[in-house]
Formats: sequence, structure tokens, C-alpha cells
Amino acid sequence: MTKSLSSLARKIQAPTTSSGTCSRLIARVAVPSAKVGLPEVLIGVIPGGGGTQRLPRLVGPAAALDMITTGRHVPAEEAHELGIIDAIVEEGHLKEAAVQFAKEKAGVKP
Repeated sequence: MTKSLSSLARKIQAPTTSSGTCSRLIARVAVPSAKVGLPEVLIGVIPGGGGTQRLPRLVGPAAALDMITTGRHVPAEEAHELGIIDAIVEEGHLKEAAVQFAKEKAGVKP
């Protein structure tokens, strides 16, 4: 059960871009050094993986449009404020926090 819960709660510990951002728009736990963004627009490529559809639902059209059109990487703290990241945890405790987050979302009692 832990393995499937771990994959449910996406762990973000490095710059997450493009399809990495898109796949992590479900349940998000990150470390303070994490960044998220859709930088492929900087080379003229439309973001794939559904990020352009999911991001506006999470953060609203204005913030999403800024990220989608500029390719700007959003630091973890700002991403948390926008609602892209659900929780920020200390470096080195990401896996445990992601599993705990998934258990809480799934309604599993400790």
C-alpha cells in the first residue's frame, strides 16, 4: 500500500518542468528548493501533458497565463501560495511526507 500511496503523492525536489509539472498537478509535496514551470514556451513549443488545462484550474487564469506565456519557473513558496504545491517539507523528509500526505488524502488512518 505504501508504494502506491507514494506514487499518488507526487514528490517534487528538483526543478519540475513541462510534462513533469503536468504529472505533478494532482497531489503535490515539495522541498523548499523545488521550482515548477512550463519553460518549453521559451523555445516555441506548446506545453504538453495537460498542464495548460490543469494549471488555470489550480491557480486561476491570470497566474496560469503568466506562467504559460513566459516560461517562468515558480519557486516552491510562491507555488504553495498559488496552490500548485500543497505542502512544503524539509529537505531529506520528502518521501515520508508525501506518503503521509497521500494517506491523509486517501482517508487512511495511521
